[in-house]
Amino acid sequence: SEPNFVVIDAVGDISGDPGDAWDVAGVTEATKEHTLIRKPEIEMGNTDWTASAGTDETNSEWVVMNQNTVQFLGTHPHADLSGPEIAQVVAVDETTIQVNFNEPVDSASAATTSNYDISTIGQPSSVVVPYESVAILTVSGLVEKTNYVLTVNNVTDLAGLVIEENTEFHFTYEMPYLMAWDRIINDFESGIGNWTDPNYSGSTYGVTDASSFKSSGDYAFKNGKSGKMELIDDTGESGGWFVRDWNLNRVDQVHSDSKLMMYVRGHDHDVKIRFVIRDDGSGGDDGYEAGPWHHITVAEEDWQLVSLDLLNDPVTGWITGDGTVASSDKVSIDCIQIACASDKDANLYFDPIFERYNNNPPARFTLIEPADGATITNEDLVQDSLFQITWHAAIDPDPADSIDHYKLRALDPDTDTLVYEAALPDTSNLLPVSSEDNGTFKWCVQAYDTKGAYSVSDTFTVTFDIEVGVEDENALPRVFALHHNYPNPFNPTTTVKYDLPEPSNEVTLRVFNLLGNVVKEVKRQNIKAGYHKFFLDCSDLSSGVYFYQIRAGKFIATKKMTLLK
Repeated sequence: SEPNFVVIDAVGDISGDPGDAWDVAGVTEATKEHTLIRKPEIEMGNTDWTASAGTDETNSEWVVMNQNTVQFLGTHPHADLSGPEIAQVVAVDETTIQVNFNEPVDSASAATTSNYDISTIGQPSSVVVPYESVAILTVSGLVEKTNYVLTVNNVTDLAGLVIEENTEFHFTYEMPYLMAWDRIINDFESGIGNWTDPNYSGSTYGVTDASSFKSSGDYAFKNGKSGKMELIDDTGESGGWFVRDWNLNRVDQVHSDSKLMMYVRGHDHDVKIRFVIRDDGSGGDDGYEAGPWHHITVAEEDWQLVSLDLLNDPVTGWITGDGTVASSDKVSIDCIQIACASDKDANLYFDPIFERYNNNPPARFTLIEPADGATITNEDLVQDSLFQITWHAAIDPDPADSIDHYKLRALDPDTDTLVYEAALPDTSNLLPVSSEDNGTFKWCVQAYDTKGAYSVSDTFTVTFDIEVGVEDENALPRVFALHHNYPNPFNPTTTVKYDLPEPSNEVTLRVFNLLGNVVKEVKRQNIKAGYHKFFLDCSDLSSGVYFYQIRAGKFIATKKMTLLK
């Protein structure tokens, strides 16, 4: 007779032959030596096994886990069915790496040194877990501007779920210093510029009206002041807070192929921060695009670099954004966004906010308007020790012409072919000159009328040495600079020159091998501001590529050299 029952749920095909086991969610023989857990959104049983099992992780009702996963027995739904992920890796200094996980992790597994491996360095010497989602790794010396890969295994969350096997995160150690060609947007010495009060934007929530943003002398990365943002939690609202600090009328702009950057000081891992730009330049769609979130490091004295690389970083659409930057020239800075998942106060310091060109050119050209009737001569092009060439004279165009803009062009003196070009006057425009180029160029100053045709042209030739520069020993350098060693390659001695804009109690020269180990160290005490050099004897080292680093107070810089014996 017909059986008297109603099927309300099924695992497998009642009338089918499973063979060794059934496939589930694209996993072969998943019903054998695995644990199946229904997804949280599935609230009813399903007697259609084909639909229930699905063909991949997306369309299956099940999550396939390792055999003997028992922590979910007796409860449903389960909010968290996946292991922890890496949210961010930051090199705080040359020996410290901070790893932020996307959820609380088991402190014992997170503090196990063998669960981490850093490319070219290996395992950390120690790991501490100061907060439930943060691990601090102590490693041998990281080398500036070197790409590293952190590989993590066996770290579990509080439910016992394990991070995906061989999870990788790529990061680069960026030493905190400003370059001579960085364009400062806000230095906060005389105020906060175009930035508004944290509550000015309607997007802000969860902080009180007493929250503020102002110039402060508490701390400074550059000069004497920074921008202090004091965020006071609104106890009447729970669930953390979000702040959109608006750049008023978006008057500050950056090139769409450069980096928008700032140094931030704070020490609360719950706080994260990012830039948002408006894609309103030529070819842009006027949408709002947000850069990646950066978690604040827990190091109290760390000036952390927070950036949005408009050429290379992925962006996320915000409000009207589409996740792309389409502008071919400039974009506007819309805001700084700051978020915290906890109900707490926070103080952050910004100093400075600046633009850095991706090509990192060492030569900068500045137009200084002269009196009417001035003409250009060879002597009007002068290079100083900062690799800055200043053009002291402007051409005197025909008054009948309507000049739209000037261009300074560098031509090959033999072939007259274009080598470099920059629009003038635009003191922020930089030429992509290699720091290893020396020689003679024919510099041609040309004016465009409103139709784009050349209307006036004066040409002159100048010889300069970008590598060494021209030093005025009676003048003090304005920025810290580390120059290329010379000769390079060398055997076995070389000279390392550096510029010190202010006195330093101690200056240290370190040489690193490719493994990041310090193989030579020289120190000098009580060094005055000025132009200095180290004479380096590497006769005790073997042939190969090395990195040399100068550290003088807050100034740090690293370059590469080659020893050939």
